[in-house]
Amino acid sequence: MAVEMDERCCEFMKFAVGVNVTRSNKPEEALRGLPSSSVIAMWHSLEHLADPWGVLDEAVGNLEPGGYW
Repeated sequence: MAVEMDERCCEFMKFAVGVNVTRSNKPEEALRGLPSSSVIAMWHSLEHLADPWGVLDEAVGNLEPGGYW
């Protein structure tokens, strides 16, 4: 599962790569509605977020026990 704000990128991930993706420009809110994750990865993203600490808090809350980020 991925969270992405750009519509074209979401379409590429969904149709070309086969990734389930949620489109949102508020990833901290999107994370609240997703099932728990065993792994959370972010690449070159924190510096682009309006609320990086809020996203990190929600990401940690979304992790399954023993999960990685």
